Amino acid sequence: MTTPSTLNGNFPNVVVTSLAATTSIAGDVDATWKGLLNGESGIDVLEDSFIEEYDLPVRIGGHLKVSPDTLLSRVEIRRMAYVERLAMVLGREVWKNAGSPEVDPERLAVSIGTGLGGGDALIDSVDKLKNGGYRKISPLAVQMVMPNGPSAVVGLELGAKAGVVTPVSACSSGSEGIANAWRMIVMGDADMVVTGGVEATSPTCRSPRSP
Repeated sequence: MTTPSTLNGNFPNVVVTSLAATTSIAGDVDATWKGLLNGESGIDVLEDSFIEEYDLPVRIGGHLKVSPDTLLSRVEIRRMAYVERLAMVLGREVWKNAGSPEVDPERLAVSIGTGLGGGDALIDSVDKLKNGGYRKISPLAVQMVMPNGPSAVVGLELGAKAGVVTPVSACSSGSEGIANAWRMIVMGDADMVVTGGVEATSPTCRSPRSP
């Protein structure tokens, strides 16, 4: 078990060097914050076909303003679940905003929380199994469904070797991911941690209008 990196019991300061976000208001942090200050809401009446198909009583929601798929290659889209694609885009953005720092891979970690993981990939695999048999299922289906996928794709992208972890604790998963990142730094397990949370629970994440 690791011990605090200070002997007097006072934890060292942990600095936030960069931010990234994609929301139902805007596709980046600055525009999202500006929208919030202006009183904008990302919630609107949903026009998706499944609302009428299943006669859902709740007909409002917040689609992402900018789909992460617009920032990825066709190969990347095909190889990752939607929640992993979210993590990849945000991971690249936060790394770029931090100045693409040179960090010893042995001192770089990733801690990204998610409550469910690649639920869309599971639904897609079941549909393909029913309609076309097991040969239609992607050989990457398992790694697309696993909740640790978001942390894994970012960790592989950045070459992080100090730890790649995925807190799974419902709506507090992202907060726990950030708390875990703080702990890894103050305990001396890592010098830098890419952290946050991503989620994609709706089947509409496979449509052009992403949730």
